[in-house]
Amino acid sequence: MRFNEYKCLKKILLVSLIFFSLINSVYSIGVGSFVREIKFYPNLNENIEAFIINNVGSDIRVKIDARGGLAEYVTFNDEYVDIPSGGKYFFIFNIKLPESIPPGRNRLDIGATDVTPAVGGGIRAVTSAYKAFWIEAPYPGKYIEASFTAKDVEKDGRAVFYVNVVSKGKEVIDKISGIIEISNQGNKIATLTLDHVVDIKPEESRTLETEWDSTGNLVGEYKAKAVVDYDNKQLTLDANFRIGTLLIEVINYTKEFYKDEINKFDIEIKSFWNTEIEDIYGEVEVGKEKIESLKTNLAPWSTTKITAYLDTSGLDLGEHTANIKVYYEGNVAEETGRIIILPKREKIIEMPSKISSTTILLIVIIVLLITGNIFLVLHFLKNREKGEEVKKK
Repeated sequence: MRFNEYKCLKKILLVSLIFFSLINSVYSIGVGSFVREIKFYPNLNENIEAFIINNVGSDIRVKIDARGGLAEYVTFNDEYVDIPSGGKYFFIFNIKLPESIPPGRNRLDIGATDVTPAVGGGIRAVTSAYKAFWIEAPYPGKYIEASFTAKDVEKDGRAVFYVNVVSKGKEVIDKISGIIEISNQGNKIATLTLDHVVDIKPEESRTLETEWDSTGNLVGEYKAKAVVDYDNKQLTLDANFRIGTLLIEVINYTKEFYKDEINKFDIEIKSFWNTEIEDIYGEVEVGKEKIESLKTNLAPWSTTKITAYLDTSGLDLGEHTANIKVYYEGNVAEETGRIIILPKREKIIEMPSKISSTTILLIVIIVLLITGNIFLVLHFLKNREKGEEVKKK
């Protein structure tokens, strides 16, 4: 009985020790490769070097393997390896492919799993890491992949559109051409003709482009659709762009304040410009009170808040007129609105919590573990004393 209790006590103490060590430790392994993508050819046979980094904090044993549709064609020089704490292991994996594979980018994940035996037959967290590796195979016949770029433009400026195409088929493409349709709120407002290119070889990339004069069109968001034709085939791409102007608008502001307090006066603003606007600040007048915010920057087509502080001790209860001005790049955005001063509120003093819920949970677990260990130790000592008394009798 005493021996079994002693074994139980040892195990609980060991679990406690492991638990405490886990609190401040990060367990992980990393996998990397010097080559991330290769081009396919029939009966491809390639050796590729990769590596595993041991960041677990102790010596580990890992199993190296592959996942994905082409995993059956991968072999390793070593399947199981031992890596010391903080060490790095370099290994070779071989890819031997058949005559053909699915066209396009075929993903293959190369990685490792920690299979280190747990100490004393206990529980051990299993970690693994995998790195994506790509094998690109051409499409039969003629095939292209394309990307479409529509850049924002200033009001009454010239918008530039780019279509980048890459031949991913096995055959030469005779000609690529296309058009771009521009629409606003569902209404088509312009059709543009793209430059054309000829004699595009496999894996060759070309760029088609065109321009559009946006004069007379309103500030706002627009849609562009590129229709690309290549040797009796067609590809459609969509993109959004904006016509902008150096403009900031006040879209919201704080409307309720409490008497005899220094209240935050937030002013929400929106940019209608294609580049960042710097050194923006706000100014507010409420009766004889005049306040000013700190300066800030505003990213293109984004919204933000600028904050000033209003002391309401000199203002009467009820409604007041607020004259809001936002200064930027030599311009002023103005808004006149109504705010209300509410009666003084009773302040509720809250003690700040310095202990997070996670910390509290850890403390509770630690206390329970320590309490359990103390109970077992006392129980063990009590049984030992009883045993010694029996021997004396």
